[in-house]
Amino acid sequence: MYALSDLLRDRSRRKAILFYVVMLLPFFKPGCIAELDKNIIEICYATAEVIVTLGFLLDFIKKRRNFRDPFLIAVFALTALVLLSTLLNGQSIRNWLGQWAPRFAVVVISCCAMNRKPVEYISSVITLLSALCIANLITVVAFPSGMYQTPSTFIGDNFFLGHRNGAGLYILLMISSSLILDNYGTEYPCVGIRTLLLYFVGLAQTVLAFCATTLISLLVFGVGLLILKSRKLRHILNPILAVIIGLAGNISVVVFRIQLLFAPIIEGILHREVSLSSRTTIWEMTLNLISGKYLLLGRGVDGHNAIVIRETVINSAHNELLNILLQSGLLGLLSYVVFFGSVILKAIKNKNSSIIFVFAIFNITILIMGIAYVTTSVMTFLALSLFYYLNIDFKRQ
Repeated sequence: MYALSDLLRDRSRRKAILFYVVMLLPFFKPGCIAELDKNIIEICYATAEVIVTLGFLLDFIKKRRNFRDPFLIAVFALTALVLLSTLLNGQSIRNWLGQWAPRFAVVVISCCAMNRKPVEYISSVITLLSALCIANLITVVAFPSGMYQTPSTFIGDNFFLGHRNGAGLYILLMISSSLILDNYGTEYPCVGIRTLLLYFVGLAQTVLAFCATTLISLLVFGVGLLILKSRKLRHILNPILAVIIGLAGNISVVVFRIQLLFAPIIEGILHREVSLSSRTTIWEMTLNLISGKYLLLGRGVDGHNAIVIRETVINSAHNELLNILLQSGLLGLLSYVVFFGSVILKAIKNKNSSIIFVFAIFNITILIMGIAYVTTSVMTFLALSLFYYLNIDFKRQ
């Protein structure tokens, strides 16, 4: 187990951690900045993204990394398919650059960084995400009615990191990367004090902002932590089983509407709509959109323009798998399966590592979250790249 404080005391490691924090910072633009149109800070973030991406791409090409890496190929294919669909349907190239290009970039950065200094790189992710999530918690406490309002959101929905549910992915990456560091190079799985503290930092802001989707996901993650600590039960933490449970959850909620059975709890106790804030309607409209000419390649980025609920333009399908289909069609979904599946295969091959248990917890959590929220993001791509490259022996390449 690595203590972050010990790593920061070492001068060379501290410099490496600070370097990677600076390199990753442009890809984690807080929502309160992203909402500012043509702001100088936003322009600085975008410029820094381009510079960092080009720098690591040149390093990747110069060092002749493994160009046959199925994980990297799948990420590139998915990113390219979304671009193709966006171009064919006359959608927004600017939004593709803002959403998909950074996702591919962080995978390239992770490939280069995990080859050189894996511990320092993981530590930089923890450091950066902890700072962002703590800042978000402060705004949740200081501004219970929200920091700002946008045309498509309600009062009380937006804080430092953006929409209250959007913070969930930051929190998940924060505690997952901390748990990875706890178990890096260890024979027996463990949960460090740092991870527990960060878990409660995330849980506190989720409860205070009342993010139902994130709260359920964090509770699932918490159950995973308890199972991880149990010698008798931890063997059930299997990445493939996690995928089966996640897919079963998706089908049960989206297709069979199992949530109707829990209407008394959802409406009576949680005071939420059994339609999951009109998500069931959004799913139906999304399925109608992609069932015709958009089935193969999707509609590209900004395909949400045809989804309007209660005079409000919806910015996604509010379901991970449906949103992949909406933006890139069946070909994109196939790339997504290869992308996700390559991480699972690498984790299974490395059976002696306790990281496989951590990945199983992340897996089930992200899939459950993806039932009612789009989890395709820089945070998810970075987390999956950490899990993948932890199981790569770069010396053999």
